[in-house]
Amino acid sequence: MAKQKRRTVQKSAIEDALLRAQGHVSAEELHLILRRHLPRISIGTVYRNLKSLVEEGRALKITDSHGRLLFETSAEKHHHLRCLHCKKVFNCQIDDGALLSIARGGAEASAFLVKDVSLTVEGFCEVCEQLLKEEVQ
Repeated sequence: MAKQKRRTVQKSAIEDALLRAQGHVSAEELHLILRRHLPRISIGTVYRNLKSLVEEGRALKITDSHGRLLFETSAEKHHHLRCLHCKKVFNCQIDDGALLSIARGGAEASAFLVKDVSLTVEGFCEVCEQLLKEEVQ
């Protein structure tokens, strides 16, 4: 884990808002939430502090299917399920040992040293799957 940087009012507010969001949120969504209490906070400040929180291991960053960055609080290591219809991202637990073994096997030919694996599985959540079935009928 990287060395923790200076703690500012803005950084504390951003981390608190991220914790309260309880899920995957964009910097823009956090910015809108934060402006209610810190009306002068800029989107640049939000991005800089999110980057710092990720570097410190206090937040995680993923990319959604549109290339948009999403952030969440850093809990235990996990992977993601992304719905292709509603675009929601869900957390899931998968055995990292098996994933690392597969990744290392695939990387051998390139002489690439695999240190970690992050997996995003795409498909349809339960709600969207039902909606899509109803549209077909």
